[in-house]
Amino acid sequence: MGRRAKGAIPKATVHKTLKQERVRINGRTIWLGPAGSERAKDSYRLVIAEWAANGQELPAGFTLPPADQPPPPLVPKLEDLPAPTGQATVADLLMVAFSVVGGCLSREELRKCSRWWRLRSAAAALEAYANLPAVQFGPRLLGEVTRRLSTEPMPRKRGGKTVTRTATAVREIAHEIRRLFRDAVSREELPADRLVALDSLKRLPTQGARESDIREPVDPVAVKATCDHLPPVVADLVRFIMLTGCRPGEAERLACDDIDTAGATWVATPRKHKTKHLGKARTIAIGPRARAILKRWMSGKAGSEIVFSRDDLQRAKLPSTIRMRPLRRTGSAFESGDLRQRVKRAAKKAGVEHWSPYQLRHTGLQAVRSAGDRDAAQAQGGHSDGRITERYAKPDISRQQAVIEKIG
Repeated sequence: MGRRAKGAIPKATVHKTLKQERVRINGRTIWLGPAGSERAKDSYRLVIAEWAANGQELPAGFTLPPADQPPPPLVPKLEDLPAPTGQATVADLLMVAFSVVGGCLSREELRKCSRWWRLRSAAAALEAYANLPAVQFGPRLLGEVTRRLSTEPMPRKRGGKTVTRTATAVREIAHEIRRLFRDAVSREELPADRLVALDSLKRLPTQGARESDIREPVDPVAVKATCDHLPPVVADLVRFIMLTGCRPGEAERLACDDIDTAGATWVATPRKHKTKHLGKARTIAIGPRARAILKRWMSGKAGSEIVFSRDDLQRAKLPSTIRMRPLRRTGSAFESGDLRQRVKRAAKKAGVEHWSPYQLRHTGLQAVRSAGDRDAAQAQGGHSDGRITERYAKPDISRQQAVIEKIG
C-alpha cells in the first residue's frame, strides 16, 4: 500500500472478510460500519471533519458515538465472539483463529509471526466460501482450493515475470485450512468427522505449482566481495552469521549480555529465537574469528545494548560503501529486510551473483560439518532433528573418499 500524499484526505476502504468500512489516520484504524451503509457514511464524515478541524490530526481520545451494533475489530477478543451455535461458517472459524493468534501480539510482533501470514493467505483462499457452513466444507472443496492456488498466478511478479505459487506454499496454506477445522473440532464446534474427511485427501492436487529453488551455501569469495561495499557494522554482521551458522535474526537481535565470555569458547544464548515458544534452549558457540568481531562492536556498550546496532552505521565510512536511504523505523536492531536490501545492493555493485543472507547459515553449518560431524552441525544450528541439518549441511564427499582410500 502506497503512502498518502501530505495533506490528502484519508479514504475509507472495505475489509474483504469482515465487510466493514474503515479509515486509517495517524496510525489508528477507525471502524466506520457495514460496507455501503448510511452509518458508515455518517461516521466517515464525522471522522474527516474532526481530522480537518484539529490540523489533520485526530485527538488521542477520539471515538465514534456508540451504535446499536458496533463494528468488530480486526482481531476481536475471545470473550466478544458469539457463542457457537453448531452452524459456524468458514468465516467464523477464521475470525476465531485471527483472534487467538493476533489477540495478544502487537503490530510489530504480527509482522514477524509466520502463522499470521499463513492465516491471511488461507483467508484469501477461502474468501469464496466465507458464508458456507463449515460442516459442508469437505475434501472436494479443499481439492478445488488447492488446485486453484496451484494454477492461478501470484498477485506479485517475481523478477518481472508472472509465476504461480510454489508447491510448498500451496501445501502450507492447505495445512493451515486443515488446522482451522482441527481447532474447531477441539472446541466442539464441529463434529470430528469433518477433520477425518479433510485428512482423507492425502495427495493434494498441486499440478501447475512451481518447485521451490533449493537454497545452496554462498561462495565465501562472493561474501568477501560483497562485504567490501557494505558499512563496517553490516559487513561484520554478515561475517558473524557465516562464521557461526546462526540465523540472521538471532545475530541481528544479539545483545551484549546474551554472550557468556567466561570460558575459552564464548557461548551466546539469544533471548529470542525461533523455537523459544516450544520451550527449547538455543546456544551458539563462538570461535576465535567471530570473537574478534564481537569485541570490536561490544566495546563501550552496556549489557542490554545490541551488538550490531543501526546506531553504528555512521561510526566508519569507506569510499566504496553503498549509499542507502536512511531507515524510518525506530530502534537499534537491524531487521531481515534491512540486511537483505543492503546485501542485494552491495552484491550488485561488486558484480557478483545475487545471494540472500540466509545462505550464510548454510555456508556456516556446512563448514562445521566438514570440520567435525553432523552432530556438531546439528548442535550449532539448534536443530532438534538431524534430518533438518541435512538440508543445511550435506555430507562431505571428500571425507568419504579419504576413508575409502584407507580401507581399500
